[in-house]
Amino acid sequence: MYNTTTEEVIKKAPHIEGLNTENLPQYLTKIYARIVSVRMSLDGSKKLSPKLKKDIHELRKLANNLESFTVLSKKDSNQVSAAFVAGTAHNLLQLIRDQKYSFSPQTLESHSVPNWISSILLFLIGDSPADAAEIAVRIAIGTDDSIKFQLSNAIRLLAMGNLGSLRALEPATRDYNDNEIDIEAEDYLWLQLLLGLQQMASVLLGITSTRESYFKNVVDLASIDMTFTDIIIKRCYSAPFHLATLLDILEDRLLSRGVINVKAPAETVPKEWHMFLQKLAESRPYLWENHFEAVHSGFLDSGCSAVLTFPTGAGKTTVAELKIASTIMAGKSVLYLVPTHALEDQINRDLNTLFDYIDSDKLEIGGEFTDFENGVLETINVMTPERCLTLLAINPESFEDIGLIVFDEFHLVHGRAEKLDKRSLDAMYCLLKLFTEVPAADYLLISAMVENGEEISSWVERVIGRECKTFNSDWKPTRQLQSCIIYPKNEIKELEKIISDFRRNYNGKTVPTRLKTQINSTAHQIYSLRNKWEADKPDDFFVRKLFNKKFNLEVSPYWKITSNRNAVASELAAFFVNAGMKTLLFVNNPVAAKSTARRLNSKLDKKDLELETFNQLNQARITSIEMELGDLQYSFYNPLFQVAVHHGLLLPIERQLNESLFKSKEGIHAIVATATLAQGINLPAEVVIIAGDDRFDEDTDGSEKLLAHEILNAAGRAGRAGTAAQGVAILVPGQIITFENKLTAPTDWIELQKRVFAKSDQCLVINDPMTQFLDEVTAFDDNELLSQNVNSLLLRLHSDETEEASIKAIFSNSFAFFKANLEGDDKISAKINELIIKRENLSHDLLYDKSVEAISLKTGINPNIIEKLSKSISELDLKQIIAYSVSDWISWFVNWLQSDEIYIYEMFSSPSSRAQLARALGLKVTNYDVSAISKNLHKIVPIFEAYISGQNYETINEMIPGKSDEYLSKSRHFILRLVPHKSFALGIVSLTIKEILFSYGYEPDEIPYVIKNLATMVKEGLDTEEKLQYKIKRRTLMRVQIHRMFEI
Repeated sequence: MYNTTTEEVIKKAPHIEGLNTENLPQYLTKIYARIVSVRMSLDGSKKLSPKLKKDIHELRKLANNLESFTVLSKKDSNQVSAAFVAGTAHNLLQLIRDQKYSFSPQTLESHSVPNWISSILLFLIGDSPADAAEIAVRIAIGTDDSIKFQLSNAIRLLAMGNLGSLRALEPATRDYNDNEIDIEAEDYLWLQLLLGLQQMASVLLGITSTRESYFKNVVDLASIDMTFTDIIIKRCYSAPFHLATLLDILEDRLLSRGVINVKAPAETVPKEWHMFLQKLAESRPYLWENHFEAVHSGFLDSGCSAVLTFPTGAGKTTVAELKIASTIMAGKSVLYLVPTHALEDQINRDLNTLFDYIDSDKLEIGGEFTDFENGVLETINVMTPERCLTLLAINPESFEDIGLIVFDEFHLVHGRAEKLDKRSLDAMYCLLKLFTEVPAADYLLISAMVENGEEISSWVERVIGRECKTFNSDWKPTRQLQSCIIYPKNEIKELEKIISDFRRNYNGKTVPTRLKTQINSTAHQIYSLRNKWEADKPDDFFVRKLFNKKFNLEVSPYWKITSNRNAVASELAAFFVNAGMKTLLFVNNPVAAKSTARRLNSKLDKKDLELETFNQLNQARITSIEMELGDLQYSFYNPLFQVAVHHGLLLPIERQLNESLFKSKEGIHAIVATATLAQGINLPAEVVIIAGDDRFDEDTDGSEKLLAHEILNAAGRAGRAGTAAQGVAILVPGQIITFENKLTAPTDWIELQKRVFAKSDQCLVINDPMTQFLDEVTAFDDNELLSQNVNSLLLRLHSDETEEASIKAIFSNSFAFFKANLEGDDKISAKINELIIKRENLSHDLLYDKSVEAISLKTGINPNIIEKLSKSISELDLKQIIAYSVSDWISWFVNWLQSDEIYIYEMFSSPSSRAQLARALGLKVTNYDVSAISKNLHKIVPIFEAYISGQNYETINEMIPGKSDEYLSKSRHFILRLVPHKSFALGIVSLTIKEILFSYGYEPDEIPYVIKNLATMVKEGLDTEEKLQYKIKRRTLMRVQIHRMFEI
């Protein structure tokens, strides 16, 4: 559960007689696992097991002894370790108390400090603000207006980093009578502690640097020596004394960790930098342990780059924001690359809260070619690599002012040995293009999954010729209790016998329900007691029965027992959600997400969600969805459900609403999601349940095994700093795993354990997809044998050595070239030369007009196809070209595609894009013939016309052949999947038309708006210039709303 850094901290805790500190990390993890088991009690009882009762005794010993050590050994090097372990022990005791007494926290008393307050302060002393924040969020202290309660609340606010609210507390006052001298004295001490906390908040917010010794004064005042005869008696206000002692130890440590202390980087104005830090401190006032190296290393200065591979949830965003701020203050702009539009939306919104240079309501522009906004870059630009490549192709000059390039989730560049993926190829090509086009920029490559960060850093340093640091600490503020569902082998054997006996006397072909209902087994969990599993060490894992009831498994059509993973996962999720724990459940496809969400919702305790305020705040969005879909009943946002879904077929606004509803304390406690959610989206969850270890392709309906880093990335969503420092991650494997005894790791488990859970979060070794690209290009003499992805990149490469982005410049900067040089392998140079010759021959053999070559270079489309497209457009009358509407161009383009099947292969080059064409025509997605697509393609025109004329999803859904469902999946696939592909293709048409008009002497500003922005108009579903301009000014409005505005 604990990462290796935290394990070492725990092991350094001072020895306590009777406790083995070497195995203390595993012991603390086991106690937490037992507490989780108490939460999942089936009968609702709060009985503590004998083992847990024994644990309470040991925890009290840990808490009391190590807290005393923390207080008495202020200069000991092990003070931080002692404080962290003592805080952990106090927290576990509070969790047990919460389970037993239903979350009724103790309050400050004259002679006692409750566990939760001790735990918060000890965690802060122990450099673990995330653990302190989690306790503060979890604890409710009531509404008493006494100074004691204000002080308790102030400690909570300090832990949560809510320093503005802490400073705003108005100390309570009251009148005292003559008999309340002791009470008045005690309240005075509480008041001094509160004032001391408010002073700390002011310093951390950069409002003042003045400090008075409030805590030391209380220590002195709270303890009085009294002489009775010859005996000196110490009279003490023990709770104020104890609290003041802890706060006195904490004060200097916490103030030194304030983000307000970060030194102004070179080329920034100190006053402006301080103002930025003040704004950052309002939401994130503390630097974490792993931030210190970055901010004190000179990385924030211009000219320094970095590769940042902190684990999931380890504060990568803070480091990135500091670097972004320093870049902007140095007078440069920022390019921020993200893998998905969903993450693009989140980053825009996150940065919008801190920077004034960014508009959070952006149109989603992908790789399509458009003149929309003239390709001009702003101060901060968040986009996908596909969009970046398009802008580099059409307007490379706009990148001149870029001073920082952030590539978030940069493991996207990884090339898989078994599959040359277009996205990884384009992502790496994008990075290589940026190296050549923006050589003076700093680079920040961010990923929680990459193992060879130092190697990547060395590569970047060689390419840019400047320092590139590596920040690869495995420390993170949260930790996951990882487990896997397993079943007793003897029970499974008995069930297999039941099936076998049944088949002897059964003549039917399908497995009957009456048999399926008998296939039940007792689920157990095998827990990891360490961050990395070691199955051969019994001390590193333990097996525990999950519930007292059995789970219903599934029988396949082949009469084999399967895990019934989605049903079992929903059973698990129901227990956690009913216990009040925020839960993410990952399934492998949208259909399973819908059915599993319904199943889970039916198992939850009835709860009236207080959503009146939420709905009022989001009424405009909800109205937009209703108009866009045709009725709110078709939406994946359903306020009557306690469970939301999250996958690639949600409208962006549906996705935002579901995420907001999950984040809200009063909102839902469960989301059923596909892998789209694991791609960097931050949601605060205590529990992650992964149903199966395979991935679904929403475009082609296929599936494949998840890789280790993908499973660990999903598991890493359990626990988020500030809300849930401890998380629970449970894998429900697709195949049944059995065990014979609790002391031996199951044999069937070993393979999965070695493949995934024996690794750390940072387990992906980046391979360069350009290696495979070179291998494929140089392996064939005939270019027609190349895959579409390889051919597309080949056509985008400059063979002219005078070009900055020539083949030699690009590939000499590649990671593959860097590694080959280190290994003394000179074969890659020969392959690059062969690639140059092949690209030159391609140009010489097929002589085209310069405009055709230019479009081919930008788009990766075969110049022969571009030439034929240009010739077909040129056959139109010039007046037609100028006058054609969006609808006219859609019709013309479909007719042109139908004239030759090869056009469909080129313009819809990926199998997924052709699969979406097939889906829209009512053909089978996994078994279609392109000739059938070509023959029926004209039928798609009315659907596109309905889309750009403002028809809602319901109407469009009825126009598409095939069976409908309650969420309008046919129209969702059409609009969210096919339209972007169509938009990209029409962008190529737009480029071609512009070149033709230039040849007729047209100036850029004389070209009709529809032609210049054809791709964007199709993407947005708008058919006139006025509507797109209206959308630009009111970006939160959806397509149907805008059309309705023009009907008035």
